[in-house]
Amino acid sequence: FLIPGMDRRADSRYAAGSIDYSIGWLLLTFLGFLGAHRFYMGKWISALVYLLISGLAVLMPPLVVLVALAYVIDLYTLNGQMDALNRRV
Repeated sequence: FLIPGMDRRADSRYAAGSIDYSIGWLLLTFLGFLGAHRFYMGKWISALVYLLISGLAVLMPPLVVLVALAYVIDLYTLNGQMDALNRRV
């Protein structure tokens, strides 16, 4: 994190583990529409769905709304998803 106070609070709230939070956020930010962050977390089925819908959105533009909705949901839930996986491993 860039802000030390936020980093300390995150350390006490989220479990460390094999899935790095920074990498997950970078993948979501830059390649999230392709499901790269889900591949990184080992969620292969949902990652392939992301990839398939993104590819189909090129041919059927209304699907962009579905990709955008999934992206926004992941923006709000990514830390929790990674935390759950880190606590399980």
